[in-house]
Amino acid sequence: MNPFRKPKTRILNVNIQNTKIMSNYLTKDGLNQLQSRKKEIEGNLLPAIQIDITTARDQGDLKENAGFQTALKVRDELVSELAQIEDVLNSQITLIDDK
Repeated sequence: MNPFRKPKTRILNVNIQNTKIMSNYLTKDGLNQLQSRKKEIEGNLLPAIQIDITTARDQGDLKENAGFQTALKVRDELVSELAQIEDVLNSQITLIDDK
């Protein structure tokens, strides 16, 4: 093998797209529950936890402030739950009978 010879390169054109469409099967009641939970998180729980975070932050040292750490953890859990709900609501939904 010649050490001065330039190696051949191959260029691959790869089209990476997720073409799989997920469908979530929900009852009408289940859909209503998800929509209600989303409104509750956005309208009540996130604003309330933001107040808790601000109050705990005002208490001083954040590294040793258990109230602050707990409030952040609760906020992160709520944001995660909200994202999961929005993923379901923004996906293709197939309604099924409650029967």
